[in-house]
Amino acid sequence: METCTHFLVIVSTAAVQSGAVLKEIALAKRRYEYDPSFMVLPLVVRQVGDYPGRDSIQTFQSIPYDIDSAVQLRSVAAACGLSTSYSDSVALELRVVGNKYLREQYIERPIDNTCVSF
Repeated sequence: METCTHFLVIVSTAAVQSGAVLKEIALAKRRYEYDPSFMVLPLVVRQVGDYPGRDSIQTFQSIPYDIDSAVQLRSVAAACGLSTSYSDSVALELRVVGNKYLREQYIERPIDNTCVSF
């Protein structure tokens, strides 16, 4: 954390219940207090309610969440001041990988877990 220029934190229900994530948020806040050039970039996935560090996280520029991974990558890159001039084939590959991950995490795994319960 001491040598990086940006801190991207994905804020989700699971993340704000993780002691490790909450510790990193606290470290990022302390770093920003003595180095205002340090960029803290929260990516809020959904409404998560109250959590330690919420007030400080909400003071930073927030990156809008997008289910399309190519659009999401462009948003993160733009917030970091990076070029987003990758080709359409890269964007398509990102969508394929992102959609595969989402399908596995939110459709196939819950179905498998439900089947194991029976």
